[in-house]
Amino acid sequence: MPEVRSYAALPSSCEEVDSAVREALGRFAGRLEDTKTRLQDADVATPLGPNELFCSVSFDADPVPVGDAMPAAGPLLRTVTVALERSPVVLPPQIHLTRTPMASNAGEREHFSSPRQLDGIGDDAMIRDEDQAGVMRSWATAMVGNVRLEVVTSGMDWSGGGAPPVWRSSAMRDDLSSGAEAILADLARALPESLPVATSEPPPSTARPGRTTTAVPVPVWDPCGIPESALTAAGLDPSKKEDGMSGGCRWRDDRYTVEILAGAEPFHEVYYSHYGWYPTPRPIKIRDRAALMVTKAFDGAGTTPDDGYCELGFDTPFGKKNGIPAGRVSIELWDSGDREPAAVCKDLARLAEPLVAHIPPSR
Repeated sequence: MPEVRSYAALPSSCEEVDSAVREALGRFAGRLEDTKTRLQDADVATPLGPNELFCSVSFDADPVPVGDAMPAAGPLLRTVTVALERSPVVLPPQIHLTRTPMASNAGEREHFSSPRQLDGIGDDAMIRDEDQAGVMRSWATAMVGNVRLEVVTSGMDWSGGGAPPVWRSSAMRDDLSSGAEAILADLARALPESLPVATSEPPPSTARPGRTTTAVPVPVWDPCGIPESALTAAGLDPSKKEDGMSGGCRWRDDRYTVEILAGAEPFHEVYYSHYGWYPTPRPIKIRDRAALMVTKAFDGAGTTPDDGYCELGFDTPFGKKNGIPAGRVSIELWDSGDREPAAVCKDLARLAEPLVAHIPPSR
């Protein structure tokens, strides 16, 4: 049996990993690819050891459709997480046991397919697909000497027609699986040419220091600062301002309650990730601003929207999360008479016109 090579260190940065897998990343991202968007340190809650490297990148399309209809079926979001872990000794692969940010439910094995062996990719390479409500991922892992590699892919597709985007489908499963396999293959081929070969295990003092990778907080716009003149033009009484949820503000009168919220989440996480909450998203323009108008099924069943409620969502990036724009503003209206959603949404569109000039810009 040939001797298994042992490596003295991991790549020094996610930038090096990106260079090794750039072509495969581009093929996986497809028309979503942005060559300026690169693998970067993933946000990991626990400190990384000196022999661990976790990288992540996402590619997306503008999540607010242009025009008055949802886009044709096709990719909306693709995310890749790459984890490398170096051991003093060569270990067999242990899929789902590393600490990638996406591995929080990895122990729920009933949601995973049986592992499929991948020939010609490092040592003992295998891949599994995860499929459960609200999430679909592919996990590919291999050993290159004493370095464990793991690639996790996930995504979201426009469904076509008027339905919300989807996280899971047979076509997406194939795309995620082939993408994870191709990225893993490129990484396994590139590493032996770039990593230093160990002649003996270096003393602990020479190892790369451990670190914690924590995302820089995204500064969020304060909706409570909308000018009183705009509120008055919208038919709201500025003197009746109240603290809303999550840093928002609300204005209440006898007819309805209006709340304006801002958050650092990517738009798709708010409006496309909660199955059944927003069953009938509709693109709309408020003056010159593209928005998504949604009703809400508060029971989460996704069939019958609740009366008396309508919401406008605006994609307003305040920063980036894993390489994609992150930030949104919502304007919500609760009708005191519980009128049917079409009437409430009509009032919301009218009321929002003087307000949209004062919310942060979209992409």
